[in-house]
Amino acid sequence: MKHTDYTLPEFTFFEATSHLGNPLEGRDVLQHIRSYTILEIIALDSVMLMDFSKSQTHEFEYKNIVGIIEKHLFVLHFTLAESDELPEIFAKCEAFYKDYLTWEDNNLLNQAIHESN
Repeated sequence: MKHTDYTLPEFTFFEATSHLGNPLEGRDVLQHIRSYTILEIIALDSVMLMDFSKSQTHEFEYKNIVGIIEKHLFVLHFTLAESDELPEIFAKCEAFYKDYLTWEDNNLLNQAIHESN
């Protein structure tokens, strides 16, 4: 019998696939578990004009594996954190998401190398 550790991770992505379909299809939503903060991640290079002026946001850049700088935006959906805690939470989420993007870039590179052999 396998021992399961039921401790939740610090971050998780929302996966909304169910018998009702996937209402988050094509969207990336991240939760910082410890602060109950839910952020939507917007790739600014791939969206048309959108008005996020009524939401708290955090913009950041990621230099991908081929050297292209991608602009991203976190849009705050929900949090139980105090407003003075949000800059630190945004920074933690940004670091986590950049690590995720690097991991994805490396997976794509490894897949391309594997397919070319």
